[in-house]
This record gives sequence, structure tokens and C-alpha cells, in this order.
Amino acid sequence: MVDDNEEIENTDFEDDLPVIRSVPKKSGGGDDSGWLMSYADLMTLLACFFILMMAFANYDPATFQRKAELMAKYFHGDNDISEDKMTKLAVELSTISNMDNVTKVLQHDEGLDVIMNVQTFFDLGEATLTSDADKFVQIIIDKIKSTHKDVRILVEGHTDDIPIHSRKFPSNWELSAARASTIVRKFESNGFDRNYLVAVGYGETKPAYPNEDKDGNPIKENQAKNRRIVLRILHKPEQEVQMGLGVLFKAQSNVEEIKPKAAPSK
Repeated sequence: MVDDNEEIENTDFEDDLPVIRSVPKKSGGGDDSGWLMSYADLMTLLACFFILMMAFANYDPATFQRKAELMAKYFHGDNDISEDKMTKLAVELSTISNMDNVTKVLQHDEGLDVIMNVQTFFDLGEATLTSDADKFVQIIIDKIKSTHKDVRILVEGHTDDIPIHSRKFPSNWELSAARASTIVRKFESNGFDRNYLVAVGYGETKPAYPNEDKDGNPIKENQAKNRRIVLRILHKPEQEVQMGLGVLFKAQSNVEEIKPKAAPSK
């Protein structure tokens, strides 16, 4: 037995214990979260990717191709000549005399919209341009031909909600489509490629302003504004792409109004 008072002899059992070494601290304060920055960059790039995919989501192949061309030109550092011409055309159209209260020019990603008041272009219930309107549309066509002819033309006809029952036009569908076709035929007669011309009649289905107040009473001023022709001057893709119906139903975005300049005093 070992005496309790006997001092235990120091043995070599300490050699069997694991050796714990301290890890040297990293220089620069020891911040170990640098990987978070790379992870955050990756998430940002993924978010941008899906945002672009949403922006490109369109059933019209021509519209998609146009955006793809713009992206390619941007990353190659090239200027978009078509875009420059469209901007110049917007300025040219805004300088036409007697534009006030007749049309307004809207610029957006796909081109230009020229909104024309039907009341000053067609007689009531008719689809033939008046003499003054025919000259005015010819001026617009001449401006397009001299500035940027390489475009697609989409003409939309719109009416108010007042029904029409005539021998020539049984409903607003036929009236709005006939008025749009009248404008399109004028473009074709001026040498524009018919493969890039479209006429569509919306009737009263897409009012720009409410036709009635909350009590159901007609708002005549708004009805007059809803009777309109929308001339859409659109970029033409560099490659041949059929004009799908996606063009017709594409929502307007990033629209900027180009205010017409005052006519010079005589």
C-alpha cells in the first residue's frame, strides 16, 4: 500500500496527454467574414439575371429580339443608330405646325406613339380622312420617310362607348378597324413595306379616359378623347421576325411625352 503521507513520485504520464497549441491570429484584425462579400455579389448577380428575364418576358419575338440587340450593342460599346434616328424623329414630329390639341408624341423603349384626335381626322361615323387630315398625315409620313423609314408601323383605331349601327359599320369594331386601315393604306401607297404594316381596331375596349362618371352619366369630354388613332412607329429588328400579336397586347412602359413646340407666328 502507498502511504497517504508518502509523496507520489512524478511519473511520465504527462507525456501521454494531448498537446494543445494555440492558433496564431490572422493579421488584419482576424475578420473571417470575407466570403460574405462574394456570396452577396453572387446573389446580386442572380437577382439581376432574373430581373432581366422578367423584363424580356414578352410573347412578341420582334420585341424580344429588339431588346437582345440593344443589350448586345451596349456590352460591345456600340451606339444604337436606330435609337438615335427615333429620337431625332420624335423631335421632327414635335415641330409640325398645328400639333396642339391634335396629336401628342410619346417616346418609349419600342419607338414612338403619335396619338391623333379622331374628331379632327374623320367625320362622324366615317372612315375617310378629311382633306385637312389627309394633308396632315402626309406630313407625318414625309417626316418618317426623311428621318427614319426603316421602321414598323402599327395603327390602332379606338372609339368611345357610344354604339353605332350604320349600313357601312354595324359596330364600333368595324369603324375603328376601318379608320386604322385608312392610315395604313396611306403608308403603303407611300412605299412602306406592307410586311411591316399592321392595322387593328379596338372599338371601345381600351378607353384612355373613363367614358362615364360614378353615377353612369356620360363624360362627353372624355368620350371625345377616347375617339383616337394611335400611330405606333416601332423599331424594326435587324433580322427578319414576324410581327406577332404580342406587339398589339404589350403594355406600355417607360413612356415619355414629347411636348409639341408652338407653331411659329406668322
